[in-house]
Amino acid sequence: MYNLEKHRFVAYATNAIKNNMNDLIKRIKTRSSTEGNNALSLDDNFEIDIPSEEISTETSLCEMCNYEDLRLALKNLNKDEKELIDFVFFRNNTVKDYAYQKNMCYSTAIVKKKNILTKMFNNISINYKSLQA
Repeated sequence: MYNLEKHRFVAYATNAIKNNMNDLIKRIKTRSSTEGNNALSLDDNFEIDIPSEEISTETSLCEMCNYEDLRLALKNLNKDEKELIDFVFFRNNTVKDYAYQKNMCYSTAIVKKKNILTKMFNNISINYKSLQA
């Protein structure tokens, strides 16, 4: 499948390995609840092992806190940063499409996205640390 005329082999191999690893992680994640040693119990109390569809109060509160943290982190972004996050994460577009639309280099758009996510992570970390103090 490798074509010498399109790109370097190292880039091809790196992308192939990364894609295969991501695929394996996705498969393990989706199959873990239905396959494997812990998926089927032969005990009398097998109902306990069946995952519940009901959301616990603790889980609900944690999700509310996560949404609030995310909302605050998004609030601290400037207009261009919000636009990229909205385009890629909320509208399910690719960074490549964003770079094309903004007439910028793909690698520049990737760096911009990485910097924005780092900024958001730092804002959330600061909020979390202030709550613990």
